[in-house]
Parts: sequence; C-alpha cells; structure tokens
Amino acid sequence: MSIAERVLNILEYNNISKSELARRLGEKQPTINRYLTLEHQEKLSPYLWTMLELFPHVSREWLFFGEGEMLSKANPTNAKLDELKAEISELENELKQERQQNRKLTDQLLNNISKESNKNHEQTA
Repeated sequence: MSIAERVLNILEYNNISKSELARRLGEKQPTINRYLTLEHQEKLSPYLWTMLELFPHVSREWLFFGEGEMLSKANPTNAKLDELKAEISELENELKQERQQNRKLTDQLLNNISKESNKNHEQTA
C-alpha cells in the first residue's frame, strides 16, 4: 500500500475530507490533492510527523513504512475514552447521592410544612 493510500485510509477512518486535511496541514487543497496521487506521493513525506500529531492513534510504522496495523496498540484515544468513562461513572454516582439527599431534604421540608400547617389549623379552630 502506498503512502498516499495510507493517508487516504486515515482520512476515511477519521471521517475527514481532503480539504480538512489541507487546512490542518496549512496547505491548499489542490496541493494536498496532488500529493495524494501516486505520481506525487513522495511530497507527503514532510507532513508525516505532523499527521502523527494530528492522528495520535495511527501507528508510525504503518504510516511511514506500511508495516503492521494502522492503529497503534497504545491507542491514546482508547485511554482517553476509558478516562472519560470513569469520570462519567463517578459523576453518575455523585448525582445519585445528591438525588437521594435531595429526596431526603424534600421529605423533611414537606414534613415540617405539614406540621406547621396542622399547628396553625389547630390554633384557628
């Protein structure tokens, strides 16, 4: 698989257009379009390191040499997802506790209002 094909695979995997890649690389779209052809793909070489920064989940060996899998085993995207899932779980637990506390306080407040209402009713009768 050529470098151009590997870059096109990255774009497809990340659902990114050639024009978006050009923007991220600071190039004009026609230039990147030309570099993504077999005849001019060697001109992509200066952009490979930047592309690894833009797509940290892509394996360097795969992008540079076509060896191994496209996605690196130490996928920072998966690590970030795991971190976010843990944070969501913590927030869900916190929310559950706060809801329980809210219910308890609401019950106490309603109880106090009911007692006060009964006391006022008894005094007027």
